[in-house]
Amino acid sequence: LSLSAEQTTPLDSSVHFPDERIARFSWLAKYHHAFDDRVQITHATSWQPSATGVSQFLVSSSTELREKMNGTVSLSLAFTDNYDSGALARGAHSYNDGQMLFGIAAGW
Repeated sequence: LSLSAEQTTPLDSSVHFPDERIARFSWLAKYHHAFDDRVQITHATSWQPSATGVSQFLVSSSTELREKMNGTVSLSLAFTDNYDSGALARGAHSYNDGQMLFGIAAGW
């Protein structure tokens, strides 16, 4: 459990939305599972409600599947999604913002 503060300020002067200051609580849940010594999956989800009411909140979720190709190189596939309950009111096109990422990592 944590507590944070944020401020939203429109960068575009044509957007008629006032500056917004919000204090938020944050809860985080994580999960990790290794299928074997080469393949693992990791998931994390956080819920961040406003300190003044749970109807205004953010949810962030990330899942990554990683496979070691050898002792140095790994391939990964990750999906992240952010949900903002107030996004449409601030002029966004959707409540969700998600992305899928493919990566190659080297470690030594």
